Amino acid sequence: MRDWPQADKKQASVGPIPTPWKARMKSLVIFAALLHLGSCVQSPRDAGANVGTLSSGIPRPPVLPFVYNDTVETIQQLGASIIADINSTLQHILDSVGSPDAATFENTVLLWLQFENELYDRALPLDLYDAGTDRKLADAAGELDQNVTAALSDVFTRDDFFQLVDHVYQFNTTTNGAALGEEDRIALAGVWRDFSKNGLNIPVGPERNAFNNMTERIEAIEDEYYAFFDDAEVYAYFTADELQGLPAKDIQSLPKATGEHAGKLNVSLFDYSDDISIYCVNETTRYTALLMTYNANPKDVSLQHEIIQLRLKIAQQFNYTSFADFTISKNVAGSAKAVNDLITDLQVHVSPLGEREQEARNELKAQDKNIVGAIGKSDIAYTWDTDYYIKIQDKAADFDYDQYGDYFPINITVPKILEFYGEIYGLRFDRIQAQDADELSPTGNGSDLVWYPDVQLYAVWNNEAFIDAYPASSTDGGWVGYLYLDLFHRDVGNSGVGHEQSVRNGFIDADGCRHYPAVAAFGSSRKSDNEDEMPSLIADPTTILHELGHCMHHLSSRTSYSRNFGPDGVPVDFAEFPSQLMERWGSQPEALKRISFHWSHFSPQGAAEWRKTQNDTTGTIALPPATISDDLVAKFVNSTASKAGSKALFQFYLTRYDQALYNITSLDVAAALDLDALANQLTRNVTLTPDWSDLGLGFDWGHFETLQTYTVNDAYSANYYAYLWCKVYADDVFFTFFSGENLFNGEIGMKYRTTVLQPGGARPPLQSLEDFLGRAPNTDGYFRGLRIDPSAPSGS
Repeated sequence: MRDWPQADKKQASVGPIPTPWKARMKSLVIFAALLHLGSCVQSPRDAGANVGTLSSGIPRPPVLPFVYNDTVETIQQLGASIIADINSTLQHILDSVGSPDAATFENTVLLWLQFENELYDRALPLDLYDAGTDRKLADAAGELDQNVTAALSDVFTRDDFFQLVDHVYQFNTTTNGAALGEEDRIALAGVWRDFSKNGLNIPVGPERNAFNNMTERIEAIEDEYYAFFDDAEVYAYFTADELQGLPAKDIQSLPKATGEHAGKLNVSLFDYSDDISIYCVNETTRYTALLMTYNANPKDVSLQHEIIQLRLKIAQQFNYTSFADFTISKNVAGSAKAVNDLITDLQVHVSPLGEREQEARNELKAQDKNIVGAIGKSDIAYTWDTDYYIKIQDKAADFDYDQYGDYFPINITVPKILEFYGEIYGLRFDRIQAQDADELSPTGNGSDLVWYPDVQLYAVWNNEAFIDAYPASSTDGGWVGYLYLDLFHRDVGNSGVGHEQSVRNGFIDADGCRHYPAVAAFGSSRKSDNEDEMPSLIADPTTILHELGHCMHHLSSRTSYSRNFGPDGVPVDFAEFPSQLMERWGSQPEALKRISFHWSHFSPQGAAEWRKTQNDTTGTIALPPATISDDLVAKFVNSTASKAGSKALFQFYLTRYDQALYNITSLDVAAALDLDALANQLTRNVTLTPDWSDLGLGFDWGHFETLQTYTVNDAYSANYYAYLWCKVYADDVFFTFFSGENLFNGEIGMKYRTTVLQPGGARPPLQSLEDFLGRAPNTDGYFRGLRIDPSAPSGS
């Protein structure tokens, strides 16, 4: 998953208690049946009619979706076949090329890239079994992933293969590189880095042995660090009175404590810490719950400390002064200095906004005559007060998240979102279901086209406007690929963390045939037991707008090589930009009104059910407007804006902490680092929110940093800044091109699609963005989104 986890909360938190989650630590490198299009020969699994229409009248896709009818045995057979193919392909390259001097791009790297294309296509779709409910299939696919990952790891630790690739790489990094096309040069550098990551450009002997030992230890630390999030439980004990403010049904459902805690309720803080922070009237309860949560994981402090030192040693083996520079050098930012300069600039302008928001919460607390269990000063809103007074602030402004969320039933809102995405990007989404799915499935059973019955499948085509503007896009009838939507949380399978996932990447095979993509978006909504009475709702459309933004990047990409394709083919500090761009539509009144439809208008049963929620026994209360009102939209926008500065400062803290760890250049400094003090001091100084240090507890009051996984995760360490970096790009594009009357402008959207998204990682992504903007990106849009005048140093 490429997104940092987002809580599915109706009440947004400024400094959320991190929902325990296990980030994916290693890229899934698993592969599925070879797909050929148009005049290319299709594999038996994909073979099917390539003409005509389906029963509903929609065009029949020129290629079949993946068929999810595997057994454990077929998955195991595929895994064995893939590993055999990896070994035989590698041996073929070694035998046919011979010495490094004979290695060329064509006889070495190109052969591997084309083989890699097919491997990804052969089993990437199997990863989706993990989102289904058949755990035997999920386990088999997971085992295939592990085995194939190990086999590929072996490939990129082979000195004999590296010598061939290194000869090609060194030859083409000189002026000779002009003979290769841009995508070939980028792909070559990527293959070379895969060897470099395994230390093969370090001389054989003690240095490489030390590198290998350190990387093995880092992997072990990651596993040990994440073990806490798999099994941890932290309990607190409160009386029902101490939990006043929580919904009564939640209090009633809590188990009664025994023994020394008899008379109290047993509260799992990982289940209830957010709700306690938002709803509990008793300040001591909020204080205690938050402090206990922040102290839940002390043992991982030492692991985080150790991994920082190991990564610094590795960076210095590669002649970088810090791990941050080592990591960021391959990203769009290019250097840790560029990152820290940006964060400093943003923080200078945003801090005054955060201060004003803090002052507003202080004033609310000072006016609160109902404080129970007071802690500290009565006119200071501490960190354990923040979410509570944001709720009061919303209530005072007559804004209710529940009322807002009632306007976004999935069955209405999602098709409406796809409709306007289609207008912007020049796409058409045809839902494949019922008899159409049966006809399209080679088994005759449409349910075999998805990994779970609730999954929606769409055939995606270029629309007429796009084909008119870009006639070459009419190939294969304007076919683009497949989109899957898995929107409901399940206790088994879909974990409820919104994300986007590749099902198939696009590429061009050795015969010149274009292979088209497929992608899935996952949501976190709870499925209704009765769609007629009360349909399933999206609490906040922003998350699905975000994930579908990733999907548009995936579907729009056109590259020769799978490794350069879509969001996964670009640096981490570019991958989040297309998705964050689309989040902006979630705060635009025109978009919100277009995708809204109050669930009480869904059916007569829905109207009756809504009236029950209003205790209307006579049926006389008027239903809410079918479309969300301007007033409610304005309240939502203002509610979001009222805490935007504080939320931004919290992101600055997370980034600052990550950079502070990985900008260290001295092993002695790294060894002496006090992580608790560093994290807690940064929290106080950057977020500007009073906390335990203001009550005389210093900066060693807790281990909040160990509830964050990004500083340990291999993909995000020293890279957390990417969220803000991409946010700057996204807001620049939105406010320059789409804001106002151009919100659904297809001409602009299609140019953005072809200029920025289509190249994927086949060219430097910043160059693509600058070509679209007509200039270098700037921060004006970011500040405009926060209602800050960028010309005012005070941030006013």
